[in-house]
Amino acid sequence: MKTSTRYIIGIIAAAAVAMAVLCVYTICTAFVPGDYTISDANPVRIELQPFKRVDIRTVNPQLAHIRPYKFKGVVIEESDSVTVPELRTSLDWSRIITPEVKDSTLTLTFDFQVLSDTLNIPEDTYFFIKCATEKPVKLLVPRRTVKEASTNQYNIYFDKFDGGTITADVFRADTYAGDYGIYKYYDRYPGWLMVNEGRLDTIICTSPLEGLRLYKATVGEAHVPMSDIHFTVVSKQPGDSVRRLFVSPVDSIYKSGELDLQKARIGTLYMPPRDSVNFTLNLSINRPIDIRSASAGAETED
Repeated sequence: MKTSTRYIIGIIAAAAVAMAVLCVYTICTAFVPGDYTISDANPVRIELQPFKRVDIRTVNPQLAHIRPYKFKGVVIEESDSVTVPELRTSLDWSRIITPEVKDSTLTLTFDFQVLSDTLNIPEDTYFFIKCATEKPVKLLVPRRTVKEASTNQYNIYFDKFDGGTITADVFRADTYAGDYGIYKYYDRYPGWLMVNEGRLDTIICTSPLEGLRLYKATVGEAHVPMSDIHFTVVSKQPGDSVRRLFVSPVDSIYKSGELDLQKARIGTLYMPPRDSVNFTLNLSINRPIDIRSASAGAETED
């Protein structure tokens, strides 16, 4: 074969490879979703009427891609510096959130579809929403005013509390449910409750948790119903602890549960009396722990 012929074949082959690469790049970039970052600039402070309960709700939860990436949830912070509750966030976030106080209950409604409408994004277009900061929404409340809280955003934070009792319902809402082979899907998936830089006398959970995390915080008592979801307690600092942890099945459907205390400091773990419920607890620990029957809980106040 002549040198010129080999040269021409080489050029044609290189052109074919370049064309193939260009086609792949064009196809891939055509399906790359756009993104929008919710800014934390332009701080906004909104004074609210007094309330005892907080309900945090995201509407349109079926539009999973419209939920913001890395959004950690709402922070409820106790403070001596306020006499009436305040919502502190940014201008961008204030367009998404609607606060309403009625019958001593604050409802915070998050509608991320507002962004899709504002940006004129076609309904079938996939795009990412990002957060400039992970915890951009804070409720600043006077001491000992908030007694109950619920959220369908998976995480909730109680910061700088100085005692008191909180009744909580923490979960993530999904629109699909069922059992597909090895994968299970839940319309209500348990979430995480975080206590930071403070203390709570008692936490009463009305539904199962996936996790309870403490950071520079202590809890006197925690009452958590369990399902088949793995429940974890995490102490981030050496002094973080739960003095008394009470666990029990959320209902008779669940015969066993998994409790991970390997990263936790628990004073006493209280289980349901053996003759009261048929429930097996798979417990993971890495240090000795005092385990008692829940019926003895009232006798151990010291």
